[in-house]
Amino acid sequence: MLRTLCVDRTIEKLRYSIEADGLVWNVDEFRGANSGLVFTEVELESSDQPVKLPSWVGEEITGREEYRNAVLAERRFRDSPALP
Repeated sequence: MLRTLCVDRTIEKLRYSIEADGLVWNVDEFRGANSGLVFTEVELESSDQPVKLPSWVGEEITGREEYRNAVLAERRFRDSPALP
């Protein structure tokens, strides 16, 4: 009964850490319904710290609500026309 009544809001992803130019970049590779989506983030010491972006870093998505885990659990990447 629970399987038919409960919505699966599981987010599956693999996390990798990659060092580049003295910084550690965390890369999340999504699986399942969000397959194809890959995020990367880096912790900086200050908001004005200069950063040389590795060639494999793409578009900046900081602050974009559609990429929050809670949103991705509800509106899957593959099913959402709002996500590129």
